[in-house]
Amino acid sequence: MAIIATMFACGIIVAHFVELSLFVWVVIGCSLLLLGVLQSRLRWLFLLLSVASFGGANLQLRHTFPTPPQQTPIAGTVEISGTSKATTWGAWQCDADIVDWEGNRSNRKLKVTYSSDKPYPVGTRLKCKFTIKPITHESYARLLEVRGFEGYATLSDIQPIGHRTTLRYRAQRIQQAAVERIQRLNLTPNEEVIAEAMILGYRGNITQDLRQDYADTGSSHILAVSGLHVGIVFILINALLLLLPMVRYGHIAKNIAAIILIWAFAFVSGLSPSVIRAAIMFSLMQLGFALSVTNNSLNAICGAAFLMLAFDPIYLFDISFQLSYIAVLGITFTYQPLFNGIRSESRILNGIWSMLIVSLCASIAVMPLIAYTFGSISIIGILLSPAIVILAHISIITGLVWCMMPFDLMTPVVRFIMQRSLEWQNQIIGSTADLSFSALEWTPSAISVIIIYIVYLALCFGLRYFATRRTQPIVFE
Repeated sequence: MAIIATMFACGIIVAHFVELSLFVWVVIGCSLLLLGVLQSRLRWLFLLLSVASFGGANLQLRHTFPTPPQQTPIAGTVEISGTSKATTWGAWQCDADIVDWEGNRSNRKLKVTYSSDKPYPVGTRLKCKFTIKPITHESYARLLEVRGFEGYATLSDIQPIGHRTTLRYRAQRIQQAAVERIQRLNLTPNEEVIAEAMILGYRGNITQDLRQDYADTGSSHILAVSGLHVGIVFILINALLLLLPMVRYGHIAKNIAAIILIWAFAFVSGLSPSVIRAAIMFSLMQLGFALSVTNNSLNAICGAAFLMLAFDPIYLFDISFQLSYIAVLGITFTYQPLFNGIRSESRILNGIWSMLIVSLCASIAVMPLIAYTFGSISIIGILLSPAIVILAHISIITGLVWCMMPFDLMTPVVRFIMQRSLEWQNQIIGSTADLSFSALEWTPSAISVIIIYIVYLALCFGLRYFATRRTQPIVFE
């Protein structure tokens, strides 16, 4: 699966730089596939090249829709795809999909502003007029372009023409109910908004100052529900269902329940792309456990990546997609040798050491890409990451258990644990955000980053090989 996903991604990259029509990509892919079937000696080479060709065709498929013009008034239909937020001047802002414009279908998105007595829910279709304005900030424009956004637009002559009850709409309704459950703990404002972001992926109430403190210390990833959070849910679910295989058909029931609960958490957290790819990955890992397949982590990761790229090849150029998979691959390649090197007889110490190693492996793996993208790396973030991750584990696990409780008898205990962990986390972040040495300016070139990752992979394989050689089997004569 790792080879297939890599070749599929290579095809997408080639198609990004080489202009070929969809027909040409499909013909090349089918021809290579036919050669792979007919040629036994070079079968795998032709089959892998055909996979790359279909990756290029998949990217080209997205460019078959005409691009709407900018700075020109047009009429069309948009569909609200994100939660609307109130502006300071009395309007509403949200993300929207362009359904059609001037009779042309579209697969592009907009950051829209509109005036209304109340916000339109996700899934509402609006017939309107708008003028697309380009995004002026260069780096932000590149990020939004990759994510399918065409620009900004203010909607006028709005006529609601219907509503689609999408999965994202249902997910956001469930998410809002969970947010209200968290609010019943009566935490302080800063603790409450951080809990909503870390546990449920709801970041609408975070203040700019608090958001900036987390960004300055390199801890923003804690606030965005992603692989770390789904991984915590994965561990928690398997721990809670540990004894279920003792009953008849319990093994099957456990794995089915685990996959259902992983996707239930994805729904509660709003079905963002990062959560979807993490849910796919951990569902594949759970399926591997169900089939008693060992050492399937890399295949699960690459399988999830392949499914995400098959659904939308543009994800390959999204920085959040790149960071999440590089972090997970870094953990996969280096976690076990480092953990086994300093393993103890204490389960508590092993648990703490495990969280520290996971944090360290992920931070080191994404460092070159972060430097290339943002021009700096957070030194203080690497140092703080183990403590922040441990506190985040406590908050997320406690918060999830609270959201699943059908009663409020444990409210004082849950409130105490959540208050302490979130208070310490915010204090650590706040006290270190303004330190002069918190970040190091470094902007490597693309070639440098590629070379760094090639060396990094070589070191990872060397570490795993060395760790394997040190383990000698015991032979009884």
